[in-house]
Amino acid sequence: MLQSSNIRSPPGPGAQRVRVGSPGNAALCSLPRMSIVASGEPEEALRLLERAVEAEPGRPELRLKLAYGLLASGRIDRAEAEAKQVLAGDATHPLALELLGDVAAKRADLPAAAAHWRRALARGFTVPLALKLVYEEIRVSHFEKARAALSDLVTHFGGDPAVHDAHCALWASGRDWVRLERAALAM
Repeated sequence: MLQSSNIRSPPGPGAQRVRVGSPGNAALCSLPRMSIVASGEPEEALRLLERAVEAEPGRPELRLKLAYGLLASGRIDRAEAEAKQVLAGDATHPLALELLGDVAAKRADLPAAAAHWRRALARGFTVPLALKLVYEEIRVSHFEKARAALSDLVTHFGGDPAVHDAHCALWASGRDWVRLERAALAM
């Protein structure tokens, strides 16, 4: 067994030991994050990610993992600062733009959230990101904007069941019972 003060072992079977201070190993610090978070130790996961970012500050993927952890733990301002740090190096980084949208959504600023998500979608279209925008538009009763976003989704991923579910949510929220019934019968 390794004995070192800079070794962390996440809980659980098959846990992997990670030397945090060694160059090149910072990416490994994020590997145990999900196991730590799932085991109820999010603060330990954040400490590991912070150390990883300190060891390799030029790696945006580490900084973004830290930012998402901070956002999940309610540290919205720090999450935003990490995303902005990534954008300082790449002003069009889609995950950093998406994260800024998530930050704005947590602050209940839908116009800012939607603007960031649209910029992220322009850089890299994904179903989860597009659905985030659709469901937020539905939540605030912007049905026409939700329809427009869904139209883009259908163009790219028409057969995806999640897209079908989003259509159903839109039609139910907008009380379009005819379309909702048609969708239900088509399943």
